[in-house]
Amino acid sequence: MKEFIMIIMLNQRKIFVILFFLVFSLCFGAVGYCQEETRKVEITSSIGIRSFDSDLAFESTPSFGLEAGYRVAKMMQLRLGFSFNPTEQRISLATSQLMNEFIVYHYIFSLRFSSKKPMLSKLIPFVNIGAGGMIIDPKSSVNTIDVGAGQTVAVGISTDHKFGFNIGAGFSIPISYKNQIRFEYQSLFYRLRGFQTSTKVARNGYWGLSLSTFF
Repeated sequence: MKEFIMIIMLNQRKIFVILFFLVFSLCFGAVGYCQEETRKVEITSSIGIRSFDSDLAFESTPSFGLEAGYRVAKMMQLRLGFSFNPTEQRISLATSQLMNEFIVYHYIFSLRFSSKKPMLSKLIPFVNIGAGGMIIDPKSSVNTIDVGAGQTVAVGISTDHKFGFNIGAGFSIPISYKNQIRFEYQSLFYRLRGFQTSTKVARNGYWGLSLSTFF
């Protein structure tokens, strides 16, 4: 499992760029084939793998999410998503390794543009554009660091909140009149102050599988 995650992490930029442009072109090529749809409300549950920017030093972790969507046009849907990501932070120090447990919550408000008519047999491609953020919540508010010579220092840890922009792409496969299986990739971009005190644009990645029900 770790080897599979590493392969995805090392190649996720290339995969995402190819997937994004392929899906983008497929979506807009399908404009003339879209049909009216009476099912407007969608509820989605998802599971996937969440990776974090290297400066956060968080381990890649399983991600569990819920989303709600409402179709406002033939090819456009408003969506609100929330995910729960338990993870660990590992930082190597001169005399020890600092390890903390966190729960990272992501929330995203987005627009989804998709084809209404299946393409390539049963595939329905889509792209997401939105905004949101993440809440980094430590399980413990204090961490003890070994500084050597039998001495330790207590360091406080507080909850952090970061806003950002989200883009994603993927495809859905209808399995019944009301249900679809969805495969997707998402990236959340946000500003992060690194260990060298400089500010950078950081990115979290997500590969996910979800089940949607329409009403």
